[in-house]
Amino acid sequence: MAFCSDYWLGGNDEVNEGSWTWKGTDAPVDYDGWHSGEPQGVSAENCMAIYTVVNYRWVDAHCTNSIRYIYEKPESVAPSIEPVTAKNQCTKHKKPCGSIVADCSNGNLTQVPKNLSDNINVLILDHNEIVVIENDTFSNLKVLIELTINNNKLESLQSKAFIGLRSLKTLKMSGNNLDFPAYTPTLFSFIANISLLDISRNLNFSNNAKLSTNYPDKALGVLVNLEILAIDLRPMPVFGEGFKKMGKLKVLEFNNCKVEVLKYSTFINFNRRIEYLHMNKCQQFVKVEEDTLKPFPNLKVLDLSDTYVHPIQAFQLLKSLANSSMEMINFHHVNDESITNNSTYSFEVNITKEMVKYIQTICVEVLDISKNNIVDFEDGSVLTFNRPECLLNISLSENRFSLFHAHRLKISNSFSIELKTLRNSSTHIYL
Repeated sequence: MAFCSDYWLGGNDEVNEGSWTWKGTDAPVDYDGWHSGEPQGVSAENCMAIYTVVNYRWVDAHCTNSIRYIYEKPESVAPSIEPVTAKNQCTKHKKPCGSIVADCSNGNLTQVPKNLSDNINVLILDHNEIVVIENDTFSNLKVLIELTINNNKLESLQSKAFIGLRSLKTLKMSGNNLDFPAYTPTLFSFIANISLLDISRNLNFSNNAKLSTNYPDKALGVLVNLEILAIDLRPMPVFGEGFKKMGKLKVLEFNNCKVEVLKYSTFINFNRRIEYLHMNKCQQFVKVEEDTLKPFPNLKVLDLSDTYVHPIQAFQLLKSLANSSMEMINFHHVNDESITNNSTYSFEVNITKEMVKYIQTICVEVLDISKNNIVDFEDGSVLTFNRPECLLNISLSENRFSLFHAHRLKISNSFSIELKTLRNSSTHIYL
């Protein structure tokens, strides 16, 4: 299942199916970086590659695929460059994996060029001045796999804008002015097989900022094969029943965020297969109910970095994930002095055993609780886990542990603590 952006890692199971070894040394692969559901072990997929779309996890793929090795030096010049339009608005080249790319970025275009070659697989229209996508704009691009229209001025998508894109897998329209009414019920029906949709950084939060917002579930619900969705998060989001139809969705990304309240009902209509939840830079106080994550029992990655929920609420969120296994919990900078006037929580944080009772039960590989103004912690709290053998890395950097308590940060023989940004002052050590 290797994509054009994948890279070979050098592992294979050609000699003995399921027994992975490194090419050249035949040493066994003793680290598990496989993506969920991989390796599939079917159709002679005997070589190991990186799946860049989802957190750089591993997949098994056909060894005949023409993709780069992870250690190969990139070519300085893209091969086979040639004009793709009469006015040289775009350039056309072939990727090492064989995909044909038309790059029309940074061209001050106000509309999609009309004379694009019908054999292109990737069309890049980023950083232009396009306001509307009209009906039948891409109707001749039958083999187009990836379409990016990031950072334009898009405001309108006509109902048949994507007709003809029967091979499309990736659609990115980030950084535009597309409000939810732009996504009409039939808009995406012509590209129902896409696996990645990025419509983040589109919403103007100054309009009706405090109102509940119904997300376009009828439009998005037709995307039954979608695996990755990146979308904005309004102050009071309402995800309707149409989201239940997105049964293959595994990755949710909210990186343009003004959410104010999160509760159990917020995500109730998403499927239970979600494995990666990224909610970043919600930089106002967010009130969170402890059962908010109950709809996501299979989470592997929870990333709340730079989202101001406060450590007390962040740790309470893990109630629904108790006794599970996870790859990463990222609570970097979930506390900020700016939220102290809007919440009952103190900026100075003392970690208690009660606060961490849920995270202690989780088999987690990477834990980040850096930059949270943690000044102290009780014995048997931060560095105590039911399954310490799971933990590969814990970051406590940019907190404010006093000299009197710093000696309690001991390195266990079951895991190591990487001490970053170590600075001395008269009263504190920053770890």
